[in-house]
Amino acid sequence: SHCCIMADATQEAASARYLSKTAAKVTFGRSDADLSPLPHKEKRNPVVRSAAPMRLYLESDVEAAAHRKYDGPAGLQAALQKRETARAKRQKKVHVSVAEPSTSFTPLSDLSCPVHTAVHTSGLLRAIATHGGMADRIRVRRTGHSTPAGQHVVYWMQTAVRADENPALSLAWHAALHLGVPLHVVALLMPHQHSTARRWVFLLQGLRDVSDALDRHGVALAVFIDDSASDGTEPNVPE
Repeated sequence: SHCCIMADATQEAASARYLSKTAAKVTFGRSDADLSPLPHKEKRNPVVRSAAPMRLYLESDVEAAAHRKYDGPAGLQAALQKRETARAKRQKKVHVSVAEPSTSFTPLSDLSCPVHTAVHTSGLLRAIATHGGMADRIRVRRTGHSTPAGQHVVYWMQTAVRADENPALSLAWHAALHLGVPLHVVALLMPHQHSTARRWVFLLQGLRDVSDALDRHGVALAVFIDDSASDGTEPNVPE
């Protein structure tokens, strides 16, 4: 009898499912304050050994706490649906704020390196230059054959790898539409001091999602790889 009890306890412990902190937040609508009193175990970060350990929570504990807060499974689902509706509303607001172009944009063809043309045009482009550092990511490219407005607007995507809820990209859209020139979006890949395979997979998946979102608006995503590291080495880019 004692052996059976021990076996059952061991089997139950082995089948227990743990959630990471992020998964607990997303799946059950938890916050840091909600998770802090719950028991957890720590696991060494499998990617960055020097990073803080991961916190793992029993799914049953997180689920029970969520049901208590939202008065059962139905209340939890209603709260999660409310969050999803609010998120979709924010995304829709971003898309609505940017009018659809009357003509399709031509794909990026003649840009092979970053353009450092200063923004001097008055009005909307002056707002770009004073809008929280966005001038570093939005450029109006001019050549000898350009119109006074410029040849096209270029948005350099480096850290904010997303198409939705991206104020800088939205501002670039407005600039292109205001000037009547094409918009080109370029992702800038640079060497990273702590480059890992997981980091690059995450980044490339984000670029894929961005490309799909931009494609629906007739904008092509180009990728520029900066292979000039400060130490002269090649970036650790997977094949």
